[in-house]
Amino acid sequence: MEKLNGTSMDLIQENVKKLKEIFPEIFIEGRIDFELL
Repeated sequence: MEKLNGTSMDLIQENVKKLKEIFPEIFIEGRIDFELL
């Protein structure tokens, strides 16, 4: 059986990274502009 290391992935950061890849124009000064989104 494989032992887990006890840490979880930072899902929010992963989702932000994916958004940056798909919609780079919605990021203003490193933050998401929800009006553009």
